[in-house]
Amino acid sequence: MEIWTRAIPRASRAGRASWASRWGRIWARTGTRWGIASRQARTWAKAWHCSRPTARPHAVSEPWSQVDKKKQPVAVAEPGGALTKFTDECTAETDHCLRPWVWFVDIGADKIIPARWTGTAWRRAADPDSPVEGARLGYRTRPAKEAEVKVGATVLVYTSDRPPPSEYEAHMWGNWKLGKVASVDAAGHRFDLEDEASHFAIANARILVLGWIAGEKAEAVDP
Repeated sequence: MEIWTRAIPRASRAGRASWASRWGRIWARTGTRWGIASRQARTWAKAWHCSRPTARPHAVSEPWSQVDKKKQPVAVAEPGGALTKFTDECTAETDHCLRPWVWFVDIGADKIIPARWTGTAWRRAADPDSPVEGARLGYRTRPAKEAEVKVGATVLVYTSDRPPPSEYEAHMWGNWKLGKVASVDAAGHRFDLEDEASHFAIANARILVLGWIAGEKAEAVDP
């Protein structure tokens, strides 16, 4: 019995030593990889936390901020990163999610394109490498006040009964229309444009503040 009882602690210690040795060998083979993976996971988590959508600040770009002392458009060489496509709060309070450099360029046939002036040419806001063909007047705008959307007024409007769903959609060509207000439903906060059957949300309307065409100076647009 005494031999047996003395053998048990020795066996136990031997077992622990054996397991410790085995764990040491496993860690030697995999520990470094686990350490690297753990550090990578922390890095990715931090990157996700920094890049996840946050509340968009309530700010509106001053229309004249993109005009220099010579009354020419301020050149913007780079758009400042890709336009986001996640669901966003693109209301009048957030300037409809438009980048501060956005101009709306008239290309005729009631077509208006959000664009960026590079210093020598217009580029489509939603596609930095795509030029704007047939550019005429370029406009700087601001969100319209409800009282400004009245019969006879010329307004720019996002063609939906809801705000743009994302920053990307706010800058896409084909989503904005320029026209004269034909009728207003004040109770429903909607209005119609001349020669248009659709009803537009007043909250999606923007007022033309100034205009510019190549070779001329920027001037205020008559209300």
